Amino acid sequence: MKNIFLPIIISLLFHTSFCQTRSVREKVKQDKDYDRSDGHLYSAQPSDPLWEPDFYDLGFGEMVAQAFVYVTIYAAYKGLWYGQYAVMQHRDERPELVSLQGSLSGGYNYQNNVFLINPSVRVNYGIFASDLRYINIQDVTGKMHSLDWQVLMLRLPIRSFKLEYGLGFSYFLSPSKIYFEQSFGFDWSLFNNKAGLQAQFRKSQNTFIGLYRKEYTIDIDAKVAQRGRLGFYPFLGYSRHEYFNDINFDFIRMGMKVRLF
Repeated sequence: MKNIFLPIIISLLFHTSFCQTRSVREKVKQDKDYDRSDGHLYSAQPSDPLWEPDFYDLGFGEMVAQAFVYVTIYAAYKGLWYGQYAVMQHRDERPELVSLQGSLSGGYNYQNNVFLINPSVRVNYGIFASDLRYINIQDVTGKMHSLDWQVLMLRLPIRSFKLEYGLGFSYFLSPSKIYFEQSFGFDWSLFNNKAGLQAQFRKSQNTFIGLYRKEYTIDIDAKVAQRGRLGFYPFLGYSRHEYFNDINFDFIRMGMKVRLF
């Protein structure tokens, strides 16, 4: 009798997780198959709201437009150059402005019995940063893996508080598919780098079956040891992953951050 009821009890306990990672993998495959079909070869028609007519022989107007683009790009470049120079003048008093961080965290979603493993590496250099991470989410239906890289992040330091904006991509490993992604967040160093609070929102590109992923993350850490230029920061955090608008994961996360200043 026990042998009869045991599979039933297990299936009831994990029923809510049957459609989690499997559903994400199936939707990524569906999106990939759509790209292989003629679905992405759609041509805009004059009736489309995004259609715009071609202009020929713009003359003076074209020259003005090109000059405006040049001035805008040049101004952005000079603004970033001067911004980087100004920020780096405070490197001695704000050592986190130039730093390397490695972290390893694990998370658990108790509602659906889902596990998360999330190692990452981050480089900060003045107003620039880059963040690379690996995500492994596993439940009873299997695993899904992605490699996420915020290739270029711009940071606006306001003393110990830094606003951040980044551009990059998420590479879903199996089935293989790349999605462009942007991020918004902040990094707040507290008590002279003895603690910190970080929050980030990531949003990936939209697809014909919905938004690939939205993610909300918040972490709080505290330094427990210093070995030369290395600082050790255990942290506690929460993250929510929303895939294709209707597949959600909520994780309580714990881990360790190691920072080299």
